[in-house]
Amino acid sequence: MGFFRKMIEKQKEIDRKKIEEARKERSEFENKKSELDEQGEVYCPKCLSIKLSANKKGYDIKKGILLGGVGGFIGKDKIEITCLKCGNKFKPGE
Repeated sequence: MGFFRKMIEKQKEIDRKKIEEARKERSEFENKKSELDEQGEVYCPKCLSIKLSANKKGYDIKKGILLGGVGGFIGKDKIEITCLKCGNKFKPGE
C-alpha cells in the first residue's frame, strides 16, 4: 500500500470514530432530555443544565438609543431565563 493510500485510510478511520462518538453524544443528549421532560424539570435547551436564573428584562439602552428614549422600555418586564452553565438566554416555554 502506498503512503497516500495509508494516509487516506487512516483519515477515514478517524472520521468513522468521530461520527460514532457524535452519534453516542446525541443519543445521551436525547436520553437526558427525555428524562428531564418526564420529571417536569425546567432546563436549558442548549446544554440541558437545570441551573438557571430567571429575571425580568429592564430598560434596553440599545433600543433607547435607536428608537428614542422611550423605545428602551419596549419588552421591559418580559421574563428571560439565563443558563448559569453555558450563558444561553431563552424565554419561558422554549
